[in-house]
Amino acid sequence: MPEPIADLICRHYEELCERAGVSDVPVSVRSAGVESRPGMFETYLNIKEKEKVVVQVQKVWASTFTPRAVAFCVSRGLPIDCDVLGVAVVKMVNARAAGIGFTIDPVTGDRSKVIASGGLSLGQAGRRRPLSMPRRFSASQGSLEDAPDS
Repeated sequence: MPEPIADLICRHYEELCERAGVSDVPVSVRSAGVESRPGMFETYLNIKEKEKVVVQVQKVWASTFTPRAVAFCVSRGLPIDCDVLGVAVVKMVNARAAGIGFTIDPVTGDRSKVIASGGLSLGQAGRRRPLSMPRRFSASQGSLEDAPDS
């Protein structure tokens, strides 16, 4: 990573620590692209220290070249460097549960439904070691009334 970019990340992390009143505030480092691709790119949770944040930013950028990400681009006839990927460094919150929402059913592609799923875990880590079975909710796009899963 070019030194000016690493320095900028470090300065902003230091500013975040100052605002939070914590010497090494824990952050999540995750993709922030123009298009949402949940689970496509790496996410790192509870990262502390500016040098470690810089390393994790590099890892998120590198995740645009995982076999899954490259296969996604190739399957759509796009160049393998098709993802212009930003990285968000966000202060962690003290959470007992995490969830995700979709504006279409990600399994069936049904655009008439919105899907929300959540459970007692911390997001990315919960996909590997869930603390409880996740709950899935499905609703109709127009009315937000309960909709049966397909």
